[in-house]
Amino acid sequence: MTKGSTPRPITIQDLWKVRRVGSPAVNADGSVIVIPVSGTDLEANKLRSRLYRVDLNNGSPPIPLTSEDVSSTEPAVSPDGTQVAFVRKEDPGKGQLAVLPLDGGEAEILTDFPLGIADPKWFPDGKRIAFLGWVLADSPTPEATREQVEALEKNPVKAHVTEDRLYRFWDTWLTDGKTAHIFVLDLKTKEFTDLIPDSRRWFDFNDPHGAFDISPDGKEIVFSADRSKPPHSPTNWDIFVV
Repeated sequence: MTKGSTPRPITIQDLWKVRRVGSPAVNADGSVIVIPVSGTDLEANKLRSRLYRVDLNNGSPPIPLTSEDVSSTEPAVSPDGTQVAFVRKEDPGKGQLAVLPLDGGEAEILTDFPLGIADPKWFPDGKRIAFLGWVLADSPTPEATREQVEALEKNPVKAHVTEDRLYRFWDTWLTDGKTAHIFVLDLKTKEFTDLIPDSRRWFDFNDPHGAFDISPDGKEIVFSADRSKPPHSPTNWDIFVV
């Protein structure tokens, strides 16, 4: 409100103009922070996030690392501090794993998962990245999942039939067999490995970010997931090591 102006109630448009700061990623020596900042495009009805670099030693203003035309979230700085991995999402499309030099440049998109990925984490050696990738349990590879998704989209029958006690979370059906697997990408060969290929377990419905972590020696991954079986009454969340 400017001096002399008439007070008025806050509107929803005012709230959507406020940019939101996400969880930061810090380099090894604590001199650089990468922060996702989200803003709303009301005309396009889209919420997009952009990555900014903040140099703590020189006090310079934040520098944008990614374009405002795509959404960039969940940054993770490499152990040597030269790169940042993140989730890049175009409209339309699902979030994919991307890597960008920390001093700026073009992002390299490393996955093409039909249902998207989340939560990239660097291994201590900086040669591999682990992430959650969604697949369909009956078609547990990205390629097979893509074929099944395309077949389901062409199927005129959209009804859901289940005996499960837990079958929906907010606006998401839990009866379609969608499940998250932990994948590891080798940055040199660009090949990835599914560490839990037979899993049908659910990860956190609300926010799977932070559901797994890598041991300091890079030999094990610990994760939290539901181990209940249909009809999922009740659910049972436990800790697993792979």
